[in-house]
Amino acid sequence: MRRVAFVVGAALVAYGGYELGTETSWSSLRAALTWLAGGVLLHDGVLVPLTMLAGAAAAKFLPGAYRGLVQGAFVVSAMVTLALLPLLSGNGLDARDPSQQPLAYGRNLLLVLAGVWALTGVLTLRRYVVRRRAPVVRTP
Repeated sequence: MRRVAFVVGAALVAYGGYELGTETSWSSLRAALTWLAGGVLLHDGVLVPLTMLAGAAAAKFLPGAYRGLVQGAFVVSAMVTLALLPLLSGNGLDARDPSQQPLAYGRNLLLVLAGVWALTGVLTLRRYVVRRRAPVVRTP
């Protein structure tokens, strides 16, 4: 199954590259490649280190039972933020066409992040309550 997914993915990437190379002007191609390179640099140079630092802080200050939940929330928060960056930047918007970005993406990002962290809080609290109620088994 993994090989099939790889072949399908490689074919789609090849088709996308072909379309990008044949259907766009040189300046559009250069802009697309610059945007992709910037995304990689932003991801690998800023977002991943910040997420790793937050995860390391969680590992240092949280008990093991809650560490994975909080670290997972950091990763989800980073991925959602990265996915919305193009919409948040507003690059290429035309003020005469309000339908290009009809939603309040900044507010919606904050709402999604609040939901992620609220769910993390609920799951952490649930885990805390379950662990407190569990009987302590003592071995002689």
